[in-house]
Amino acid sequence: MALTAEDVGDRFPDRLTAQSVLAWLAEHGWSIDQLQEHRAACQSAGVAWPHPLAAEQRQKISAARFAALMAEIRQAAGLVGPVRVRQSNVQMTAADRRLLQDVPPHHGAI
Repeated sequence: MALTAEDVGDRFPDRLTAQSVLAWLAEHGWSIDQLQEHRAACQSAGVAWPHPLAAEQRQKISAARFAALMAEIRQAAGLVGPVRVRQSNVQMTAADRRLLQDVPPHHGAI
């Protein structure tokens, strides 16, 4: 389960909506407060959250649908906010700077 890192097997709501997933999680001991605490703990530890899905779970939902569902759940549960793209205290490498300066050939030619 991407939100909790627990293996839920085939136990999951039939209809995947933000509300049905949050209700199912609540029935299985995960309140919104607990999800928020888990997210904060993962972020503090530098662990990816939402957690990556196992291969068998990825086959059950398309990447686009999964991303949309995660966005809906995060919005409904108040799990949105600033997302740190990179650590600000880490110096950029020459490759990082080159990527930031890279633009398509037609950029600025219009």
